[in-house]
Amino acid sequence: MYPFGYSINLVTATIGAVSIGIGIDFAIHFAMRYREEPERTGHRETAVRAAGEGTGVALVGSAVSSMVGFAILAFAPMPLFASYGFLTAVMIATAGAASLLVLPSLLMVITKDRAAVSELMYQEPEDAAA
Repeated sequence: MYPFGYSINLVTATIGAVSIGIGIDFAIHFAMRYREEPERTGHRETAVRAAGEGTGVALVGSAVSSMVGFAILAFAPMPLFASYGFLTAVMIATAGAASLLVLPSLLMVITKDRAAVSELMYQEPEDAAA
């Protein structure tokens, strides 16, 4: 913040907490949608794509509306509130981008493919063949 002319004070010190809170909401939204998908498809790539297509639009809309709400504070006559609004809007954009770009990559690395529910339902028992 210092290279851009912003100093840390009581108002700007809270930006991190607010941004982390909003970013966690974005991440939970995407991760929970991702957890539903492998049960249907069984494949991580399909699950990430479906979660991104289904939840991604909602996350972008939520991030944009939150950014606009905080960016309006950038026009406040008080410099403390103006810097708070601008910096929080930037941090929300960063949190939204991380939820849509970093989190799916991380989920691909830490999860494994599994059989879809439809495959498990129609699988023949091995004991029946004997």
